[in-house]
Amino acid sequence: MSELTPSNKVQQIEASPTLVLVSKAKELIAQGKDVISLSVGEPDWPTLEVAKQAGIEAINQDFTNYTPARGIAPLRQAIVDQTNNDFKTNYDINNVAVATGGKFVIYSLLYSILNPGDEVLMPTPFWVSYPAIVGICEAKTVAVKTSKNSQFKLTPELLEKHLTDKSRVLILNSPSNPSGFLYTQDELNDLAKVIKKYPRLLVLSDDIYNRLTFDYDVAPHLLNCDTDISKQIFIVNGVSKSYAMTGWRIGWAIGDKNIIGAMGAFQSQTTSSTVSISQKAAVAAILKGGDELIKIKKLLKNRRDFVLPLLNAIDGVSVSKPDGAFYMWADVSGCYGKSFNDSKINGSDDFARLLLENYSVVVVPGNPFGEDDYIRISYAVKEERMKEAIDRIHSFISSMS
Repeated sequence: MSELTPSNKVQQIEASPTLVLVSKAKELIAQGKDVISLSVGEPDWPTLEVAKQAGIEAINQDFTNYTPARGIAPLRQAIVDQTNNDFKTNYDINNVAVATGGKFVIYSLLYSILNPGDEVLMPTPFWVSYPAIVGICEAKTVAVKTSKNSQFKLTPELLEKHLTDKSRVLILNSPSNPSGFLYTQDELNDLAKVIKKYPRLLVLSDDIYNRLTFDYDVAPHLLNCDTDISKQIFIVNGVSKSYAMTGWRIGWAIGDKNIIGAMGAFQSQTTSSTVSISQKAAVAAILKGGDELIKIKKLLKNRRDFVLPLLNAIDGVSVSKPDGAFYMWADVSGCYGKSFNDSKINGSDDFARLLLENYSVVVVPGNPFGEDDYIRISYAVKEERMKEAIDRIHSFISSMS
C-alpha cells in the first residue's frame, strides 16, 4: 500500500514554531539537560484561586454536560459587563461568542468573516499563528512592515498605503505579542480616522494581554477613540494570560451580532461547545479575580525591571522597555554574520537553534513573527532562572567569532 498523503490544505500549515521549540526542549530534558525555556507565552504562576475553586464546585455540582455553542449566559454576561465597564459600550450577550481558547476564537471569527482572496493586514511583528489561520480561511496575509523608530506600531500613513479593495480585516494586538509595546490613545485616534474612511474594513482587536499593562488598568483601545468605528471592531480576548488559565481554554469574541451568530453556528458544527467546568471558572476569574490580578501585574513589572538591564548589558543585544504582556523583543542582529563553533549565524533561526543546542536555553526566533533581526524572550519565569538563562545567553554571544 502506498504511503498516505495529507490533504493539500493541511500540508500548507506549518507547525507553531513555539510549540516545535517546546518539543525540542522536552527531548533535551529527557536526555538530562538543564533546559531553561523562555519561549512559551504562558504564566508560570498558578491559576487564580477563585477560578480553581469555581472549577471544583462545578465538578462537585455535576455541571459537566454540553453547554450552548456560544457559551453559558452567566459567562457571556460577565464578559459583557466587564467590556462595557472598560469601554463605556452597550453590548449585550448576543454580541458575545465564547469558544475553546483565544486561538480558536480568532479562527472562528475569521472563518465567519473572510472569503477566498480577501486580504488581512497585520503589522510586523505579528503573532505567529495569524498568517496560518488566515491561510486556512483561504485569504491572503498582507504583512505591513513597521519600524523600530515607531516601536513597531502601525501608522496612519502605512495603513492607508496598504489598503486595497480586497482589504477585509486589520489585526491589531496591543500590548503586542511579541514586542510588549502598546498603542497610545492618540495613536489609536489617528488610526481610527483612516479606518472610518473604509467601512468594509473590519478590525480584529486582539486584547488578550490588555489587562497585563504596567501604566494602565486596561490598555487604550479603538473603542475609546474620538472617531466612532465601533461597528467595524471585533474584540478577541480570554482568560488565558491575565488569569493564568491557558489550559482551561476559554476565549471570546465581541462584535456585530450577525457575525457572532455565524460564529455560533460554526462552533456548533466543530467544537459543539466549550468545556462547562472551564466556563464556570472563567466567570469567577472575571468577577472576583481583580485583587489577584493586581499582585500578578506587580510581579511582572518587577521581573521586567529586573531583566531589562541584564539583557541590555550584553554586547550584541538591544531591548526597549515593553509596556505590557511578558515578553522582551530583543534585537540580536549584531550577532549575525558571526560564527559559533564553525556554524555561521545568518538569522534568528540559527541564533535560537545554536543557543538551545549548546546552552540549553529556549527563545523564539523573530523570523516567524515577520522580523528576523529579533528574538522573543518570555520573562514569565522566576528571577533566579531568568538570571541563569541570561548568563548563558551572554556566554553564547561571547563565544562567537
